[in-house]
Amino acid sequence: MNLCSTQAALSKKLFRRRTWMSLTSLSNAGALRLLGATPGALLFGVRNAARQRFERHWSERWRAQGAVAFPSARSSITALLVASDIGPGDEVLVTGYTCEAVAEGVTASGATPVWVDIDPTRLSMSPEAAKNAIGHQTRAMIIQHTFGIPAESAPLIEIARENDMFVLEDAALAVGSAAPEGPLGSFGDASVYSFEVSKRISAGWGGLAQINRGDIEVRLREIRNDGGSLPRIDLTRRLVHAALGRFALSPHAPSILGYGMAGLSRIGVLHDSETYTGTQGIDPESDSAVPARYYAGQAGQHWSELDRQLNGLFQITRRARTISDRYVSVLRSRGVELPASWTEPGVKMVRFPVMCSAPDLLLEGLTKAGVEGGKWFDYPIAPRPEIPGSYNYEPGRCPIGEWVGQHMANLPLHSRLSDGDVDAVCSALDDFISSRDGEPEFMAAAASGRGEPIEHV
Repeated sequence: MNLCSTQAALSKKLFRRRTWMSLTSLSNAGALRLLGATPGALLFGVRNAARQRFERHWSERWRAQGAVAFPSARSSITALLVASDIGPGDEVLVTGYTCEAVAEGVTASGATPVWVDIDPTRLSMSPEAAKNAIGHQTRAMIIQHTFGIPAESAPLIEIARENDMFVLEDAALAVGSAAPEGPLGSFGDASVYSFEVSKRISAGWGGLAQINRGDIEVRLREIRNDGGSLPRIDLTRRLVHAALGRFALSPHAPSILGYGMAGLSRIGVLHDSETYTGTQGIDPESDSAVPARYYAGQAGQHWSELDRQLNGLFQITRRARTISDRYVSVLRSRGVELPASWTEPGVKMVRFPVMCSAPDLLLEGLTKAGVEGGKWFDYPIAPRPEIPGSYNYEPGRCPIGEWVGQHMANLPLHSRLSDGDVDAVCSALDDFISSRDGEPEFMAAAASGRGEPIEHV
C-alpha cells in the first residue's frame, strides 16, 4: 500500500461517522455553560447552591425522604454503609454481575463483599442464592437493577428484613426505570444513582444517595461535607473535560477527537477521576481505605446541568424505550422471546442486553455497520480484575454470572441515536442472527433461563 492510499485509509478510519455506545445527554448549550463556568470555578471554587437545589428537586420528584449528592456512585455506596455503621468485620451481599465500582464502594467502607449469583432472566441477585449466602457477619444487601431491568426486590427485601440487614438499591443504570410497584430505587432503605458520562443523565461526573427510610441523612451530609472540595484547578479541568466530551464523543465528530481526549486524560491535562476514586489516590501514610479526595465536591454547574436533564427525563426515557422496542421486534421476528421483566411498560433500559453464542462476532458486525457495541458486564466483576480475590471473589463462585458475562453483548439506547442509527443496529443484529445456524434457539434458551446453556453451568 503506497503512502497516499495509507493516508486515505487512516483518514477514513479517523473521520467516518460512528454510532457510539454511550453518549451523554448533555446538550451543546449545556457544554458551553460548563465552559462558561470555568473562570468562576478557578477563582471562587465550589458553590453549593446548585447542588442543594438539585438534591431538593430530586427528592421532590421521587418523593424520597432525602437526597445527598456525591462526586460518584461508588462514594455514595461507601458513605451509606459508613453512615449505617457498617464497616470492618461486616459482610455485604453484592450481585455477582456488576461493575468494579460497587466492589470498591464496599471495600472502601472496610466491609467485605460477598458475591451472590444471579437470576439469568433478570440479570440481578437471585433470592435463593442470597438466602444461602447469608452468614453471621452479614449486615447489608445491595440489590442491583441491572441495565434498568427490575430486580426481584420484594423477596430480596423480605430476606433482608428477616435477617436485620440494611437494604441498598444500586440504581446507577436505572434512572427513570420502574417496576409495577414503583420507581426503581424506592424500595430499599436507600439507593444510589450515577451520573457518569455513560449514564442516562450526565454532566460528566456525579452520584447521589437517596434515603427512603431511616435517620442517616445527617450523618451522610457530615461525611460528604468533611470531604471538602476538589482543588480549583481540578474543578476547572473537570468542567472542561465534561464540556469537550460533549463535542468529541459525538456521532458527527472525527474519531480522532475522542482519542485525543483519552490521551490528554492519561497525561493529566484533562481531569483523571481515578486519582480520587482508585487505589492510586490513597495516601500511603493514612489508615483510611479511601483516597484523600474521595468525597470532594465538584463545581455547581455540573449539578445545574443535571437539574435541567432531570426536567427532561421523560423525553430521554421515552426515546430509549422506543429504541428498545425496535430491538425487541427484531428478536421476536427471529423467534427470540425476552423475559416479561425486560418489556414491562415502566422498564427503561440504559443498555440493551443481548445474550448470544458469539458476542464478539455480533460486536464485529456492529463495527462494520459503523456502530459501537459494548460488553457490560463481561465478568461478575467488570472489568475483570487481575486478582479477583482482592474483592473477595473466587472464580466459580457465581457460575451463572460468569456464563452470562461470556455471552453478553449490549446495544446502544441513548437519546442521541437517530432513526438511521437504530436502523443500522437492527440490520446488524438481524444479519448476525440469520447468518448463524442455531443462533435463534440459543438466544431463546438463554433468555428463558431454562435452556441448555444455563442449566448446564
